[in-house]
Amino acid sequence: MKWTTWATIALGFWLMASALLPGFGPSTAARAEDLALGILIMGIASWPALAGGGSRLWAAGLCVLGVWAAFAPYWMTYTMSETARFNDLVVGIVVFLINALALVFGFGRSVEAS
Repeated sequence: MKWTTWATIALGFWLMASALLPGFGPSTAARAEDLALGILIMGIASWPALAGGGSRLWAAGLCVLGVWAAFAPYWMTYTMSETARFNDLVVGIVVFLINALALVFGFGRSVEAS
């Protein structure tokens, strides 16, 4: 697995684990969304690596999840929790950037044409 895959899996794990930490915020919507999104990011990032190679579709899917994570506090209206909002924004932007680079330039990950 390439470093971009490991970084994306780590970000998904952090998103999931951070929802369980004290001080995350009182919003149950934020916790549920971060748990589910973290599991999705980890699963989608690790699946092509375990199956023997990535494709443009997997990287594009991770870009979409990155955008979702960045904008979820605003779409799901849990912006009052600053910790959850900041965490989702940073993780979402980094997931998007890593996978956009992998998608466009093949940067750090073997992205094959599908």
